Amino acid sequence: MVSSIDPNIVRLPEPVSRAIDSSAQRVGREIRAFARGCERHIKDPWSIEDVWLIVLMQLAIDKWRRQLYEWRLKRRRRVDDGGGEGDEGGERGPGEIEPFAFDENSFKESLLGWLGGPMKTLQAVWVTLYARDNVVVRMFGFDGGFAGGGVVSRGVGDFDLAVYTLGLGAVAVMCNQRWLPELLRTKAKIAEASLRIVLTRLVAILLSLGRVLLHTGPRTTASAR
Repeated sequence: MVSSIDPNIVRLPEPVSRAIDSSAQRVGREIRAFARGCERHIKDPWSIEDVWLIVLMQLAIDKWRRQLYEWRLKRRRRVDDGGGEGDEGGERGPGEIEPFAFDENSFKESLLGWLGGPMKTLQAVWVTLYARDNVVVRMFGFDGGFAGGGVVSRGVGDFDLAVYTLGLGAVAVMCNQRWLPELLRTKAKIAEASLRIVLTRLVAILLSLGRVLLHTGPRTTASAR
């Protein structure tokens, strides 16, 4: 009797089903093409002159984040105080603002302050790959040495993908630590701070586990072949 039951009680019309399948396959092809493009760029060896990208990232971390934060804060204050009337007795005139004092604590709590962590993580990934390609491989000839034309040859270890995977996993944990507790409080209506902390740490553990599995999965498959 159970074997005679048809679980597909509700069926879409055949043209609609084909259209959905076609759309899903098209999206899948686009995602795979994007992933292959990212993998190709990730595996592209770092040249000596590519150090400018690391220098720009360092400037963005040390200076440009703070400058952008100051500019936004000054602009906001100028908009708030722009309608004031002033006179020659020292009152502020239209568009004038009080002397600006940089608040380090407010900057650290802002989004631009938090971005320092992910940016430093990405920079550490770049520095690691730059040192590997230009020092370990090109200078000392390890891990494949030189291929034709002086291009670094790649082994099967996928070192670049592994480093990027670890870096992105660390960024994911940072995002989880910053936004998940507030989402649990406002969206899930979890008022207990201890429960939010436990759930946040649980998600961080799951993200770390997923990062390890994502890193070791391709290698295990390659070794099995």
